[in-house]
Amino acid sequence: MNCYESWIQYKDIIEAFINYKRFTEKSNLTLTKYERFLSKFFSEFKKDLKDINHEDVLEWLKRYEIGKKTSTSNQAISILSCFFNYCLSEELIDSIPIKKRWRSKVPKSLPKNLECSDRAKVKIFAENLSLRDRIIVELLDSKDGQIKISSFKDILPILF
Repeated sequence: MNCYESWIQYKDIIEAFINYKRFTEKSNLTLTKYERFLSKFFSEFKKDLKDINHEDVLEWLKRYEIGKKTSTSNQAISILSCFFNYCLSEELIDSIPIKKRWRSKVPKSLPKNLECSDRAKVKIFAENLSLRDRIIVELLDSKDGQIKISSFKDILPILF
């Protein structure tokens, strides 16, 4: 299969996949992102879809991941996995050339503690509240003197 024939094949399958995803209520922005990513991915392959194996995909992902965040790499794997699952359900391929173990864990960021001035604002605000609400504020503040919320605005809905 020459480069042009393989691209036409991929283009038709990508279009069918995007139309399928349109019915699963994906946003137009997401669909455009999927289409661009898959077009970029398949532009480098001169093989039939059934002949793409996990080594081909892994090699491409290693080149793609250079200089990118872990979350971007995981998103690429997710898009490819979704596309190949679709191809499997349509019997266009025999197996999915994506391994679940390729996905990296993204470290979760730690919550930021309130500054002393924000903690003081919360305590001043709490003076005019009911006993129950003042106790809640004190409990939040009692663990090592740090309130475990991200900002002063976040505590107001809790108190009302």
